[in-house]
Amino acid sequence: MTTDTSFRTVDELGNGTLQIWDLPIDTDTLLGIITDVFTEHWRQIGFGVLVQGAAWEVAAPNAPRKIAMYDGYVTVDFGSWHFHSQDCGAQWSSPARYVAISCWAACSRVSCGRSSLAFAPGPEFRNSALLPAVQS
Repeated sequence: MTTDTSFRTVDELGNGTLQIWDLPIDTDTLLGIITDVFTEHWRQIGFGVLVQGAAWEVAAPNAPRKIAMYDGYVTVDFGSWHFHSQDCGAQWSSPARYVAISCWAACSRVSCGRSSLAFAPGPEFRNSALLPAVQS
């Protein structure tokens, strides 16, 4: 396995200077990141949808009872509630559904970052419109 240590630097309003490492967007890598973060590190993370001007931030109540993929969406199920993350390139049950949804739901960028501020953003998943899907 080759590890790419190059990063890009961006100045983001409200977040300061970020060093960003882009990650592969293949299904195995993305499912591996989600599985590792939520099964091994669930006590230490906050996550949710974050866009400039609004944030939905939650903490996991426990380790997930199930992590599964169906129709290109990963479901992380905590028992009392669950969430879905976007298309990670899996097989879809219906070609028509894939055509209708994949053009905007497909994962187009995943990155990890380091901030000049006190917090460190975790993995960030963005769809084809580069809108955030899940951020931890």
